[in-house]
Amino acid sequence: MAFPDHGIVIRVLDFLESNPDLEERFFRKVRKYSHGCWTFTGSRGGDGYGYFFIPELKCQIAAHRFSYLLEYGVLPEGLLVLHECDNKPCVRPDHLFLGTWKDNMVDKTNKGRNNAPAGMRNGGACLTDSQVMEIFSSTSTVIQLSEKFGISRSHVSAIRCGHVWKHLQHFNDRSKPKRKLPVGATLSKLVEDEVLEIRHLHSTGLWTYRSLGEEFAVSEITVANICKRRTWKHI
Repeated sequence: MAFPDHGIVIRVLDFLESNPDLEERFFRKVRKYSHGCWTFTGSRGGDGYGYFFIPELKCQIAAHRFSYLLEYGVLPEGLLVLHECDNKPCVRPDHLFLGTWKDNMVDKTNKGRNNAPAGMRNGGACLTDSQVMEIFSSTSTVIQLSEKFGISRSHVSAIRCGHVWKHLQHFNDRSKPKRKLPVGATLSKLVEDEVLEIRHLHSTGLWTYRSLGEEFAVSEITVANICKRRTWKHI
């Protein structure tokens, strides 16, 4: 888990001052359970945490960090928001506390999470083993799989690349599905959804120009031009 961009925190705080309805929009995505946790039901990343997207700012913030901001009005730079309940999607303010990286490591050790259970045995898992294996074998796009399973596109990418659900990777005979070109075939033309997907995948840092070219059956130069917005500038 990397330190979030503190610039986003400042932008969100400024936006909250003039847009108090943002809090209501956030809590529409929160389910309060009798066992005590308040679970964020919106998008989740590959790390298991919820993420709240703010379209006006064109950015997202970790749901538990946003909940802490709402409750306490401050989030000091360089500090993490940790969970007393050890439930990553939980956004209940009194289950959250501030800490350093060292605090986080100590907390992790004290709670026995250095060897966290894998896959469905992990309480923070938002997919089943069979769903993950379907993602492995599916020829659908990342966008389509994201919508189908209710997870973020970066989560889908992380699964396909083998960065998460590693205990099932022996079922994944290809770390990323590739559309091989027949000998002598010309490069395929792209549609707008594929262009948007290329840009998103590259932004995750998990895909290179080469791997995206192989995935979408286009040249590395084509991918580079798309990502740098030299082409397809209208989207």
